[in-house]
Order: sequence, then C-alpha cells, then structure tokens
Amino acid sequence: FSQGNRAAKVVALTFDDGPYPPYTDQILDILKENQVPATFFVVGKNAAKHPELVKRMADEGHQIGNHTYNQVDLLKMDLKSIANEVDSTSRVIGEITGQLPGTVRPPHGFRDPVVMDIMAARHLQVVELSVMSRDWTNPGVDAIVERTVSKVENGSVVLLHDGDGTAARDSRAQTVEAVRRIIPILRAKGYQFVKVADILHTTEDTKQ
Repeated sequence: FSQGNRAAKVVALTFDDGPYPPYTDQILDILKENQVPATFFVVGKNAAKHPELVKRMADEGHQIGNHTYNQVDLLKMDLKSIANEVDSTSRVIGEITGQLPGTVRPPHGFRDPVVMDIMAARHLQVVELSVMSRDWTNPGVDAIVERTVSKVENGSVVLLHDGDGTAARDSRAQTVEAVRRIIPILRAKGYQFVKVADILHTTEDTKQ
C-alpha cells in the first residue's frame, strides 16, 4: 500500500526511524499544536530506549507502526532473522502502548515475497509511500517543504523522518522546521490530515 483513494482530499504524514529526542518531541509538539494526527514507524531498539515518546505518540492519538528492531535490510536476512526483527518490535510497541501495531514499513521499502509472507502471517499491512522529500539528506528546509507540497495529491502518504535509524547521529532539525511549514500550506490547499489507518479504511471502502 502506498497511495490512498484519490477521490478524498486527505494526506497522511508518516515519520520513520524514531523515536529520537529532541526531534520527535518537537514534531509531536507541532502536531499537537495544529491538531494533526500522524503515523510513526518506529525502530524497536529506539522505542525500547525511549518508551516515554512512544507512549506520548499513542496518548496523543497518533498511529504507531513497525519499522523493524534494528532498521536493517530484510532482503539480506534469513526467514528467522526477519521474523525476529518484526516480532521484537511489535512486542516492544505492545508493552509500551498496550496495543500491537497493524502496519509495518520495511526499512528502505525493501521487500520480496518472503518478506511479504512473513508480514501477512502476522496480519501486518505493508505501507510504502507516495511522496518522498529525501529529508534525511538534510537538503535544507526550503527543499524539504517544496519537495513535499509540490507532490502531494489526494490520498498521498508522505515520508518524513523524525529519527536517524539506530545511529542517532544526524540532526532532524530541518525536518522539524519543514513540518511546521508544510502543515499550514497543505491545510490552505484544503487537505485534511489523517493517519495511515484512515486512508486504508477509505481505500478499502472504495474497493467494496
């Protein structure tokens, strides 16, 4: 899944690789101030390290998805290792929030039939993206904003990053400021912000 129903003027902001203070905190502050729901695909190792941020995501109404435990390329792993990466992350999320995730985003979007079978066996919906800002390269706030708002259309799933994988070295300050600007621009264009689950439901309803 990477794009929702084009008939609905909605957009889903998704954030990968966190939680990662202080940037995840700052993004959550902006989302709360603007009453915007989002979807966070968390790295299990980071979630275990910062459970308070994962709990805050859940408490403030955001959707939490699985982004594996170590943010590794699943195509280079055997079946047992892939399963462990996914299961460990779901377990951490469940222990913190009391609810298991229903979505997963494979690191870098890499997947094959084996990966898809493992996710299906766990009833995890694989979520990709339709708008990529390449914010992880820190190209400047203006570039992140332009790459995002110029590509958004009805049902878009936007990829942004609140984290830096397990390395946690690079700043995400540019993404924070870009999010602060992206929200009012898209809202002025008439878009409603929703979680990935909402776009999935809308898309499934349309198929029936």
